Amino acid sequence: MTTTENPAGVTDGAQVDGASSSNNTTAEVALTALTEALRTVGEIDASGKIVDVTDDARLGARLIALGPDVIGRFTDAVRRREIGYDGIRTLVADHAKRQAASLLAGAEAVVEPIPIGLDALGEVDLTTLTVTAEPACGPYLDGLIAEKGLTLLVGRGGVGKTWAAEAACLDAEDAVYLDLDGNGVPALYGRLQLLGASDAMIRTRAVNIVSPVDVAAMHRMSTYDALVGILRGLEQHPPKLIVIDSFAKAMDAMGGEENSATDVNRLFALVERLRTITSVIIIDHVGHEAATRPRGASAKIDTPDFVLLLTRPTTQPGKGEEPQPAAVPGRVAWGDVVAVKDRTGALTHHVGGGAVEGFLGRLTVTEGDPWQVSLATAKKAKADADSAASVARMNGTDPESQRRRLIAALIDASDPDGIAPTALAEAVTDADDEAVRMPRAKARAWVNDVIDEWTAAGRVGTRRERGGMRVVGIDPDDDNNDNDNEGN
Repeated sequence: MTTTENPAGVTDGAQVDGASSSNNTTAEVALTALTEALRTVGEIDASGKIVDVTDDARLGARLIALGPDVIGRFTDAVRRREIGYDGIRTLVADHAKRQAASLLAGAEAVVEPIPIGLDALGEVDLTTLTVTAEPACGPYLDGLIAEKGLTLLVGRGGVGKTWAAEAACLDAEDAVYLDLDGNGVPALYGRLQLLGASDAMIRTRAVNIVSPVDVAAMHRMSTYDALVGILRGLEQHPPKLIVIDSFAKAMDAMGGEENSATDVNRLFALVERLRTITSVIIIDHVGHEAATRPRGASAKIDTPDFVLLLTRPTTQPGKGEEPQPAAVPGRVAWGDVVAVKDRTGALTHHVGGGAVEGFLGRLTVTEGDPWQVSLATAKKAKADADSAASVARMNGTDPESQRRRLIAALIDASDPDGIAPTALAEAVTDADDEAVRMPRAKARAWVNDVIDEWTAAGRVGTRRERGGMRVVGIDPDDDNNDNDNEGN
């Protein structure tokens, strides 16, 4: 076959290294067409030699390719003296470079078929199967951080995100903390010491705190390339936990935009393999206006397995007010923890379960020897409240028991005439104790239910008079013998 020189130095019909033989014919036809196109537009001559064409000579054709709207905008800008010939030439040349880059970005490598049958992958290891419907409780940070998966830890400054991440690293005892946020490796190790990390643990890098910026300088590469290289290396030897601090700095290193779902998912893709074999935490921030979600694209919520929001504590967790509580000596940071996303349900099952949906508890960092990062979980708070309520019921000090004693005393005092149910409901509505008090409609329904219960038990009788029904004959003390004086 006769070959023709072209600008890329590849002859017509030449085989490119690495290309499979099955694609050679198609590539040769395409290369011939490209060579002919270059001849047609005057970029190469009939013999295939490059024609010396300046950017000035190409400018007219490139402008025409941009279309009349762009040419019109250039014309208006020239008339306003905002741009000149050199400016137009530079902009058009830059546009041509971006177009060329986008063409290459769309090229896909040739991928050979990959077998995934029994012969290739072998039998399924039945010992690895999860046979329980109950999601596993996370082993780190009192159940907040799962053994595997991607967690986005979100919040404003000062609520304890970094402290929480470092405490999780200590729980794991085998972790890597990638500091892109400029906290400083010595400062972060200092925090670990405060939290009780031993000198040996720090010296041997059991929790390995690394600055990708410093690694990039050592290897004379970009910070993003250093981050990618580190993560690829961790895929080969994964620790139990990886922390990336922070999403914004990693995005800056990548040259991406947080409002772009494409860029966000491109960054998440760096840990796509790692999230399946270990636990990954990425620290992020909330927006100024939307303080209840990660700032930027919704992909920040869609892609991770868990999204944890740390907010400044409120008087009623989960509500919008943010009054600043009184300072507590020794408290360094604290925040309410809310599950914005809980893919497996583990957070709700093991940590949450309180009255406010998604509320997981309150995280507190306190000074001490060592310092403590503790989580007062909503699940434990509910259990404690239920236990206290049970004790109150046993002692008769709960609101329900107090209401029953209130109306029992009124019925007893009304003998022998009895008392109308509406009067009993009014007494509950106007009770001095706020815990005992009920809205009028609810109080009436409650009184009717209790009267029906006591009537069925033979402890109260009712009779009808012109003014309506009256209740008589009740034993005011639930523990006394049954009252034999029933109304007829």
